[in-house]
Formats: sequence, structure tokens, C-alpha cells
Amino acid sequence: MTVQHIYSRVKKVFPDVTLAEVVALINDAFDDADNILRGMHRKKINVIEDQLLYPLADDVINIKRVFYLNKDGKYKPFPRLIGNIDIGDVG
Repeated sequence: MTVQHIYSRVKKVFPDVTLAEVVALINDAFDDADNILRGMHRKKINVIEDQLLYPLADDVINIKRVFYLNKDGKYKPFPRLIGNIDIGDVG
């Protein structure tokens, strides 16, 4: 099935839709399917001031990205730490 074929089918139901919108939806669907097949999920937790560590669910294997909500109401990514990070005694 081609993009043009999908576009013509969608246009029958939604006559005002543009090709760019349909392509964006197809791309989002591919991303979503890829995440499902890879077992990726988005999780949201509330942080507590001065808390360093947080428990994770047993099914969490890998964390790709972490974002925080800043004072301006915008999500900003935490920088990635690479290598051996000495965080000291956390116990």
C-alpha cells in the first residue's frame, strides 16, 4: 500500500486533510509501532526535592531520555552522563 493510496482513502472520509498531515500521521504510527515492537513505553514520575534515587518498575530495562519540567513550564532534557560517574555514598 502506498502513501498515495492511504491518502486517497483518508481524503474520502476527511476531504479537507492535506497530504502533509497524512504523512505526519503515518510517520507517527510507524514510530508508535516501533516503540510497541521494541517494548518502549513512556513513564512519568513526580520528583521530590533533594531526592537522588527513584525506584523503577521491574520491567524497565533501559532509559533512553529523561526530561524535567522547568519553571517556565517547558520540558528540558537532562544531559546524558557517560562513563563511570562517581556519585559518592548514597546509602
